[in-house]
Amino acid sequence: HEATVQRRLSRHEAIEDVVAELQEIVRRLTGQQRPPPPLPSAGFYMRVVKEIEEIGWARVAEVSSDMLQVKCHIEDGGKRTHYVDLQLTPHYPSQPPQCHVLLPKAVQLRVPWTEGCTLKVFLQACEKAVDQYQLFFDTMDELDRNTRTLEPDPITHTDTYRRISVGRHSSMTIAVDPDQPTAIPEIRFLGAETVVHPLRESLNRNLQRWDFSRRLLANLLEVLELTSFTSPQDDTRHTEESDLECGICYVYRLDGQIPDRVCENPKCCRPFHHSCLVEWLRSVPSTRQSFDTLFGECVYCQESITVRLNPGP
Repeated sequence: HEATVQRRLSRHEAIEDVVAELQEIVRRLTGQQRPPPPLPSAGFYMRVVKEIEEIGWARVAEVSSDMLQVKCHIEDGGKRTHYVDLQLTPHYPSQPPQCHVLLPKAVQLRVPWTEGCTLKVFLQACEKAVDQYQLFFDTMDELDRNTRTLEPDPITHTDTYRRISVGRHSSMTIAVDPDQPTAIPEIRFLGAETVVHPLRESLNRNLQRWDFSRRLLANLLEVLELTSFTSPQDDTRHTEESDLECGICYVYRLDGQIPDRVCENPKCCRPFHHSCLVEWLRSVPSTRQSFDTLFGECVYCQESITVRLNPGP
């Protein structure tokens, strides 16, 4: 092993790195186990327990056995629960903890870590960060209550988009700016043209009527010329699983994807996963291909149907 040892040691310039590498080589050659990381001191545990008591045990969701990870929950103005992950080191409080909370945008928590700072200081910083997005959270909650959300599933506080049902096998994707939730969002329609074309025309015709002082839901209904969307409680339309599942694999969600291709025949409008439709058309001898597009027939009604091999954004 002499050549191997020399080659590995030659990678380092600093004597400390050479010694560390040599120790690792000896450990592997002799079959020694890597020593476990040192445990925090007794003072560490006493301080962490004291600081958790300052926060309140009722606000603590989880604590690891070594007390190096503490998960707390905070509540915003809308009574929504947010979880804060605090990652400590055995050298705490000499080293500040790492803090993480799910927000629609990455936020750099600026906490000047000085002597006397506690975990409660970080928790208060997280509460201020969450407060910045109250209007965004309220806007998305209102949308979820009054529409049938297809994606994301499950919804988290980091999600800035919704895909909602707008008709038979048709949907609309809305991407919202968390800093300006009442601004005009990015909107994309998916599904049968017989359903989405009138909505697209209404949007283009009425977009100048968008009122930035109103909530997102009210503006969407206004510009799309609708009185309401299909709600989660509406069991009179589009609630059967067979109305949502792919017409080829007979499941709704496949590898995290939901059906996003629809037969354009208004009497059919059967939905398909992109991958399922591509695989099916490739198996049919009559299917033609031009560049990256397949031309074939619907599985159910035999009307013409096309699909791109690369669906794009």
